[in-house]
Amino acid sequence: MFDEMVSLLKQGKMVQLDLLRKRFDRALVKKLGVINTPYSFWSSDKKINPASKELLWAVILLEDKDNFMLVEGIIATELAEKQKASGHYMVSSDIAQSSRKITSDWLAEFLELAPSEDFRILLKNRINITEKNV
Repeated sequence: MFDEMVSLLKQGKMVQLDLLRKRFDRALVKKLGVINTPYSFWSSDKKINPASKELLWAVILLEDKDNFMLVEGIIATELAEKQKASGHYMVSSDIAQSSRKITSDWLAEFLELAPSEDFRILLKNRINITEKNV
């Protein structure tokens, strides 16, 4: 769903934000539908269950603070459900800490997509704008 976005970022190009908004909105609805079903029914097909990492990257490019918080919640929910499915239960503070670490790692990976320092600075500014006041 976001392959074009990732490809363009690797080339140092920005995706059209109006097109990205439409894709993001559809992907978010799909993702929310998936996480509202029992974990055993979650699909690994990215067309049905979009990758949270790519949702995070899209929300950064869109500078969408509200949905940034929602995506953070999705990341935490996925982590908790995966832990429960494997027989491990985490307390909420551990889930919060682990999901923040995942988010931080994915943001670092996002910056690594940039082919130049100038483009990396542009992406870093998008991160800063989106995370500000969150």
